[in-house]
Amino acid sequence: MTEYDRTANTEYARTLRVYLAKNRNALAAAGELHIHKKHLFYRLGKMADLFGIDINDGLALFRYEYSFRVLDYLAWSDAAVRGGLGAFICPVIYPAICPA
Repeated sequence: MTEYDRTANTEYARTLRVYLAKNRNALAAAGELHIHKKHLFYRLGKMADLFGIDINDGLALFRYEYSFRVLDYLAWSDAAVRGGLGAFICPVIYPAICPA
């Protein structure tokens, strides 16, 4: 999905991230994305066509949300290691995703 977004100049991954972060509340997600609720549903429909995403499948949505969190953690940890800040900042800024 992220590769498709890069090549097609779309925001499907961000749309799904926000939709999941807003607990599948279409109105809240559309507000965060600064789009109309109908356009959010259009995007979700396109994602179903392109990627086979079923927004009514809770387990599949959980897998997407978990995958997004893993990708965020990997990107953050890579940046932190390169910057030498991992051991100091991780427990303070990202306590939910930092290793114990």
